[in-house]
Amino acid sequence: MQRFALTSLLVLAAAAAGLLYADEAEQESTTLQLSAEYIDFDPQKGEISLNENVRVVRELGEETLTITCDELNGKLQDGELTDVEAIGNVKLDTGQLSATGTRAVFDFEKNIIRLYGTEDEWATASSEGVKSRGPEIVFNIETEKVTLPKGGVTDIDMSRRSGTQGD
Repeated sequence: MQRFALTSLLVLAAAAAGLLYADEAEQESTTLQLSAEYIDFDPQKGEISLNENVRVVRELGEETLTITCDELNGKLQDGELTDVEAIGNVKLDTGQLSATGTRAVFDFEKNIIRLYGTEDEWATASSEGVKSRGPEIVFNIETEKVTLPKGGVTDIDMSRRSGTQGD
């Protein structure tokens, strides 16, 4: 039964390959891989739940976004994944940027991921010598830009950015 659910989910995931970069999915070939210890899909409600050792790898051309977390929940509506939320030990990695949080919410219309932390453990993001941390981090998937909308701290290691110009 679990093998059937996994196969069904992978077929479903292939159909909904626009999980990230939805606008560009039509222009370029997209690959989406989902894996977890436990996968539950309710086709009647369109609800997907992945638990324990969740890993989502999304490739578009030469770019790859890897998401790991304890739990991932979403809905399939009109062939697209919506209302996606990652919970517990959330990590994002693009190769150039890495980010962590206790929870993440995906906004596909705006092409962003909102990472949240707690009072004791803020969300973090780091890229090329720039480390940011705060209660909320907004990651733009397309531009890989990080924003701290609720304040926070950004540290810049100038020795790692010596060959760059100011933005």
